[in-house]
Amino acid sequence: MGKLENTPTKRAKNGAGRRVTLHEKIQTDLETRILSGQWHTGYRIPTEKELSEHYACSRITVSKVLMLLAQKGLIETRKRAGSFVRRPMAHSIILQILDPASVAEQMGQPYRYEFIDQVEREAGADDCAHLRTQQDDRDNVLAVRCRHHIGDRIYCYEERLINLDLLPEARSVDFEITPPGDWLIDHLPWRSGDVEIGSALVDETLSDRLALAPGAAVMNIERVIHANGAAVSYGMAWYAGDMTRLKAQYDTAPLTLAGSPAS
Repeated sequence: MGKLENTPTKRAKNGAGRRVTLHEKIQTDLETRILSGQWHTGYRIPTEKELSEHYACSRITVSKVLMLLAQKGLIETRKRAGSFVRRPMAHSIILQILDPASVAEQMGQPYRYEFIDQVEREAGADDCAHLRTQQDDRDNVLAVRCRHHIGDRIYCYEERLINLDLLPEARSVDFEITPPGDWLIDHLPWRSGDVEIGSALVDETLSDRLALAPGAAVMNIERVIHANGAAVSYGMAWYAGDMTRLKAQYDTAPLTLAGSPAS
């Protein structure tokens, strides 16, 4: 099966030398493909028949593995379509709040992505500080700058650093078409990160990049993305303050007080 080539695996043990069961081995294999980004968000998982043939096991065993992966929120099954890698709920919420295209849709305005430039360079002191790496490493980084437009306004100006030692495939991505944030979310759907939200007043540099008058308010969001314990990307984005709203929704069960009729 071409899309599920064999990968080297170690004979895993648990506790006092217990060998893992076949379904545990398959589950670990599939989880590794998802968590590493090899199978990205929306990737169609091979069918039960294909998996059972690949692992030389029964479809019942494969079905059990897929059920466990679904329970963990790693995949979702669509009727008559198959199983697909699922985007984590937390990431979906973040996208709804921060994604310029989604904001434009909510505002009923057209969205446009503008690529500014990209440069590959040896990481300098500031790059290492942003990516939490040692200056002695001097990994190469890809620096991408872009803007997001809503209607006739610049909604967001973004600067992104990608650690090419950890994500060398970023070199082959056409960021003139694909926003770097979108690519990272789809390519590394399961990862951890740090997000810091702040505010600032526009200086001369930001005035030019956001087409705002000096002294105007902007919201800034700083994000570091981690994978396998290392920082793979750093991003800083500035949003026009008068266009930015953070909105969250929650739902709780109705509270019924003792002696009061339920509404």
